[in-house]
Amino acid sequence: MGALKLPPKCLVAWELVCRGKEEGGLGVRDLATQNDALLLKILHRLHSIPLSRWATWVCLGERLLLDPRSSGLAGEHWAALRGLMPVYRALTRVSLGDGRMTAFWEDHWLPCGPMRCAFPALASHATCSEVSVWAVRNLGLDAVLVPRLSTSAARERLLLLPLVGRAGEGEGEADHRSLILCDQKGGRLASSAAYGLFRLGGEGAGCPECGASLETPDHLIFGCPFARAFWCSLRLSTSGASVRALHLFDASMAVGSASPHAFVQLCCWHL
Repeated sequence: MGALKLPPKCLVAWELVCRGKEEGGLGVRDLATQNDALLLKILHRLHSIPLSRWATWVCLGERLLLDPRSSGLAGEHWAALRGLMPVYRALTRVSLGDGRMTAFWEDHWLPCGPMRCAFPALASHATCSEVSVWAVRNLGLDAVLVPRLSTSAARERLLLLPLVGRAGEGEGEADHRSLILCDQKGGRLASSAAYGLFRLGGEGAGCPECGASLETPDHLIFGCPFARAFWCSLRLSTSGASVRALHLFDASMAVGSASPHAFVQLCCWHL
């Protein structure tokens, strides 16, 4: 009997091999995705322990961590960390202190979400997306905008000015960043959960409507500008709303006492 001849090519696509066993794969870890998950953990350590020696070294002057304008942080490693910052910001919420470690346009430090999503017209007129809340509070909002604004951007500027005036209430305290996904005990980031999130979403994990880095359930139902406009048209506020507490979302302003919970579920299905 002759030797068994196997075809020269792989019989199973690598993408299928890397799927979990419950999905019909072999559960082999994809090293590139695992590397991204571990880099996310490094990012969380940088931001959750801002007084560490490494964070103090990375934070140059008054600029944000990993600011692309910092010429001293060059190389593939730093570029990879910077590339994951949008994902990390989508996983975290900031309790504002002095504002030095919080990106004004990109971080989620107000109930309305990131300024880039809440005020898209005004954000498009920013001179730099990586400016801190501390810098905006000290220099003024107009200092980080181009001189001439469109009509819609000028309208959003008037809405944003009162929020900027209240942004310095925690002066002297460090910003505190908490995880809304991939968290574990002690405030640490679970790399295994981050790996699962990457595998679930892959390259298409972002929101196709507003360009947010992660289309999480909260973003899909309450956070996206399209979703907020939908609820606003019903005269319902999404401030502080969460999918985890969907049963507490009050829709009685729209339908009265006639099955408000069923109405909310129908609205979520529509979104």
